[in-house]
Amino acid sequence: MAYKRISPQPIAEGGTGATTLLANAVLVGAGTSAVTALAVGATGSLLVGTAASNPAFATSAVGDFSFTSSTAGATRALTVSNTDNTNAASNARQQVTTGGASAGDPFTTYTVTGATSFSAGIDNSASDAYKISASTALGTTDTFIMTTAGARTMPLHPAFFAYANATLANVTGDGTNYLVIFDSTRFNQSSSYNTGTGVFTAPVAGRYLFNAYVNVDGLLVGHTAAYLRLFTSQNSDNYYLEQLNPYVIRVGNGLQFGGSLVCDMGAGSTASVRLQIGSSTKDVSILGRSTSGNEQTTYFSGALVC
Repeated sequence: MAYKRISPQPIAEGGTGATTLLANAVLVGAGTSAVTALAVGATGSLLVGTAASNPAFATSAVGDFSFTSSTAGATRALTVSNTDNTNAASNARQQVTTGGASAGDPFTTYTVTGATSFSAGIDNSASDAYKISASTALGTTDTFIMTTAGARTMPLHPAFFAYANATLANVTGDGTNYLVIFDSTRFNQSSSYNTGTGVFTAPVAGRYLFNAYVNVDGLLVGHTAAYLRLFTSQNSDNYYLEQLNPYVIRVGNGLQFGGSLVCDMGAGSTASVRLQIGSSTKDVSILGRSTSGNEQTTYFSGALVC
């Protein structure tokens, strides 16, 4: 004679141990007890685990997550999307937050494994400046810094200011095309200017702004032609910064003159300043820094513009 079982099927016999199941709920095991039906999650919530307790639906979670796969020829993407196109307030936002003024830095890091890392975010320990750093942390090898007031600096951007500290005696006047050695620097970002050779080497290709001024002494009546040039190895270009008759416009036996320009430079190409004065005797000296007033009158500067 057949009969109908009316009690819940026990866990040990493959049942749920429950007489009814909550519609649309996720079931959670409870050992030998009947399964537990979780409260139905709200739209858009995710099931979040908790150690030694039932998981629960939530819109936030505690802990670290890693989304990793290795698929040749494929791109992995994490997308935050708001597809509404009817309201200007329908935004999509990625939020990275730390606890407060005494906490750490909110930032993101981009890494090419075994090669390079860049991090971008707010440096909490540096007056909340926004930074881009060539590192896995902010404040190390900073390449871009923007203050909360909007002032921006690039500490590693190619830029230099070099000057002649000591007088260069009797270097031209007889037509000698003298390579000016600016032997000291006020700053030398990217360490691209060489005080021993007077040569700037472009670390990257781009357009560079150069300025050069020289202060000379010892001009004689025969010194009627002066040429100040910027020489670059890029296409072996010579740029005339100044061309004049120095004796006619001299002050006493001296004169300061110079100029500036923007020119293209390839990575590794060089720039230097050359002074040529003729046509008399080699009595023209280039004056160095004034010891009385700390005046910079002979200098060479440059920076990457774009």
